[in-house]
Amino acid sequence: GQFSGLLEELVERHKVARNRTREFSGERWAPLELTVPHRITQRMMKRVISVLREARHGGTVIFIPLENAGEPSREHPYIDLRYPFADSRARLSFPDLIVDILNRLAQLYGTADHEQEPTAVGWEEFEATTDAQIETLDEALFDVAHLIAGLAAADGAVVMSKQNELLGFGGMISGRLPDVESVGRALDLEGEKVAEEETGDVGARHRSAYRLAGALPGSVAVVISQDGGVRWVCQKGGRVTYWEQE
Repeated sequence: GQFSGLLEELVERHKVARNRTREFSGERWAPLELTVPHRITQRMMKRVISVLREARHGGTVIFIPLENAGEPSREHPYIDLRYPFADSRARLSFPDLIVDILNRLAQLYGTADHEQEPTAVGWEEFEATTDAQIETLDEALFDVAHLIAGLAAADGAVVMSKQNELLGFGGMISGRLPDVESVGRALDLEGEKVAEEETGDVGARHRSAYRLAGALPGSVAVVISQDGGVRWVCQKGGRVTYWEQE
């Protein structure tokens, strides 16, 4: 739910490309199952976490709402972003690559027959394909995951918009934000059931993530510890809540 806006945008951009192709060439792209963009995006983040886990130095990736993505270090006192990226198309490489993959996959399983409607394509077809173009795009996506993980290894957090636009790195969450005395540890996937915990025993990375989530609704912090533990932190029903993956 936190990233539904990104998934809707990816699907809409793919739909525009699909309709444009059909209008100008008559080519019918195969419809894609709705799980495909979600699983590609999910796998991308898993790669980032995997690289940071293997390196054993920890790191933090922060996603902030789009309305806070303009100049987070000036307009919003939540994060001091020491190394911001220039506002250019390069910041959008991750979503662009996913859309390119969706377009190529739909084209690959499509048909030039104006009468026949191609069958839906799902995750199995994506994993089974040996198409050179998709392999190249997937390798580029893998490189972006390594880039994000490498930037997260530096002091401070990698900061991204919730549309997965890279905003910068070396982000320091403001120490002036109110402390969060207790948080909810999610006991189910949706965070409907939580166990309340005090925050005194956690490290600086986690306390900073809690402060940000408490002060900036809609933000999501992914904190990877040196021991490989992963916590996703955000607000849920007005309470700072985290989901833990050992």
